[in-house]
Amino acid sequence: MAGRERRAAVARGQRWRYSATGEEGRGGGSGEEGGSGAGSGGRGRGSWASGNGARGRVGAAGDRGERGEGLREQFQIGEGEADGEGEEEADGEGELDAEAMARGRRTRERFQFGWWSLADVEKARSVAERALRTINIREENEKLNVWVAYFNLENEYGSPREEAVQKIFQRAVQYCDPKKVHLALLGMYERTQQHQLADKLLNRMTRRFRTSRKIWLRRIRFSLGQGKDVEYINFVVNRALVGLPQRKRIRLLTQTAILEFKCWAHEEGRSRFEQILWDYPTRTDIWSVYLDQEIRLGDTEIVRALFERVICLSLPPKKMKFLFKKYLRYEKSQGDEERIEHVKQKALEFVNMIP
Repeated sequence: MAGRERRAAVARGQRWRYSATGEEGRGGGSGEEGGSGAGSGGRGRGSWASGNGARGRVGAAGDRGERGEGLREQFQIGEGEADGEGEEEADGEGELDAEAMARGRRTRERFQFGWWSLADVEKARSVAERALRTINIREENEKLNVWVAYFNLENEYGSPREEAVQKIFQRAVQYCDPKKVHLALLGMYERTQQHQLADKLLNRMTRRFRTSRKIWLRRIRFSLGQGKDVEYINFVVNRALVGLPQRKRIRLLTQTAILEFKCWAHEEGRSRFEQILWDYPTRTDIWSVYLDQEIRLGDTEIVRALFERVICLSLPPKKMKFLFKKYLRYEKSQGDEERIEHVKQKALEFVNMIP
C-alpha cells in the first residue's frame, strides 16, 4: 500500500521527503519547509510536503519536472536508514527507486553510490533488477547505464568477483548492443587496473568484432599503454587491416599514428604518417593531422621543416591555400615578423605560379 500511495502522490505533484522522525502523513502546514505533516503512519520515515512554503509549494497541477524531482528524492537517504531504522519500507520504496533509475542518470548515480555506502549490496542488487525490468526495451542506453552500474557493484562486492561480473555480463549482452556492453566492461577493467582481464577481453573482442575500427584502436591503445614494442603494435595493426574493410583502413592507420605520438612513441608515429602520406600524398587532412601532432610536441625546427615540405606539394590551389593559412597561423603564434613575412612571400610565389 505504501508504495502505491507514494506513487499516486508523486503523480499529483506532491513530494515525498525523508525525515528521521519515523512519521508519515499528508501535510498542510505553511512553514518554510512546506509543512511537517499532520497524519501519522509508523512504517515510513518522512512526510508528504504539499503545503504553501517556499520549498514545499508545487503548484496546482504539478509539472513534469517537479514529479521527476519527487522521484529523484527517493534516493536521499535519511539518518534513520544509516542506523537501520524503518526496515519495513523495502517493497514500496524499492519500486520507487527502480522507477527513479528508469528516469535519469542522476538517480542511477545515487543508486550506484548511495546504497553501496551503506554496504547494503543485496538492496542495490534488488534495485538494479527492478530498474532493468522497469526501463522500456527501446531505451537501450538507459538500460546499458544500469548494466554498467551493476558491473561496478559486482566488481566491488561480488564473490568470487570475476565470476559475479561475468554472470551479469552474459545477461547484459542478451539485451543490449553486444559491442557497447563489451566496451563498457573493458572500460571498467581499465579503470580498476585489471590489466590481465582487460587483455583477455580485448582478445575476444578483436575476434568477435574484427570489422570494427573502434575495437582495434582500443586494442592498440591498450597495448601502447602497457609498453608493447613496435613489432607487437605492427602485428596488431596488420591483423586489423586484414579484418577491416578498405574504407576503414586509412583512418585506422592515421589514428594509430596519433596514439603513438600521444604515448611517446614519436618516431613510430612519424614513420607511420610518412608511410601513409607516401601512399596518399594529396590527402591534406592527413598532412594537417600530422602537423598538429608535431605542433603539440613543440619542436619548432621539426614543425617548420614539415611545413616547408608541405608548401612545395603540387596540389590544387584550394588545398594549398588551406596549408598556407595553417602555416601562417603557426608563425603568428610562435614566430616573429621575419617568419611571418617568409610565409607570405612563399604564398605569393605560389599564386604567381598559377596559370
